[in-house]
Amino acid sequence: METATTGEQALDIAEKTSFNLAIMDVVLPDMRGDEVAGRLRKRGDKTDLILITGHPSFQDCIDALDLGIHNILLKPIKAEELLRVAREALSDTQL
Repeated sequence: METATTGEQALDIAEKTSFNLAIMDVVLPDMRGDEVAGRLRKRGDKTDLILITGHPSFQDCIDALDLGIHNILLKPIKAEELLRVAREALSDTQL
């Protein structure tokens, strides 16, 4: 497990390490989480992605789904919900 506090950090880590699942906030200090997702996809990264947001908009949801985001969760998130969505993402990957 790795953590990053910025989008650039996340991209640097993802370049060196392969992950099955990444969970990231839409709002990061240096860029949006969907921008990180887009840059990962452009590099051919197939990591399952879950985005978390406190300010959803319909367009953000559409854009994220176009990037292959597995799910978008609205804050506040219950631990059970996050675990359920993470399990779903990982089980879809194994199929």
